[in-house]
Parts: sequence; C-alpha cells; structure tokens
Amino acid sequence: MLCLMTCIYRLQDHFENVQLIADTTTLPHAMQYLRTRIAEELDLSQLTERLQKGKGQPTTLTSSEKLELWDRLKILSMQLLIFSTYLWCIQYVISQIFFSLKFYGCVSSRFHTNGGFAVGCDNA
Repeated sequence: MLCLMTCIYRLQDHFENVQLIADTTTLPHAMQYLRTRIAEELDLSQLTERLQKGKGQPTTLTSSEKLELWDRLKILSMQLLIFSTYLWCIQYVISQIFFSLKFYGCVSSRFHTNGGFAVGCDNA
C-alpha cells in the first residue's frame, strides 16, 4: 500500500513537471508561430498606411474612400481578434491533451497491471 501511494505521488509530481514544461516551452513557441502566421494572413499595415498618408493630405483620399478603408480595417481587426482568441484556445487545449496523453503513455509503461490494478512499482 505504501508503494502504491509513493507511486501515485511520484506520478502526480511527474505530471506537474510535464505540465510546467508544456506551459513554459512548447506553448509559447506554438503561440509565436500562430501569431506570425495570423499576421501574415491578416495584414493590416497596408490599410493603416493608406489612412495615415491620407490624413495629412485631404486630396489623396476622398471621404468615401476613407470610410471604406475604416470599415475594412474594423472588419479585419475584429477577424484578427476572434481568430487569434479561437486559435489560442484550440492550441492550448491540444497541447494539454498531447502532454496528458504523453504522460499517461509514460505511466502505462512504468506499471505492471493485473486486471487494471497496479501490482508493482518501478522507480519512476
């Protein structure tokens, strides 16, 4: 019974370490990649640049063109916000599932099972 409790505490500690590694290394790297890809797909710099050029020179853009640029900028900004939030959540869930499965795969190789009950404990 003592061996089983020791194994459970070791497994819990191991799981927390794996979770910490996932949160501090893998997830930020994946988020940076997602951020770069989203910025490439939803590039707002051209719209803001055209609006800034038209700001100082009233003859460059008509008011209807400015309004159209603002509308496109608002729509793309909302898409960027929603898309980024959605992808961040999905990436977080996927990484949690991946590391949990990796953890449980590691756990199953360390225990000898008999009918679903742990009967032995290797040094984890």
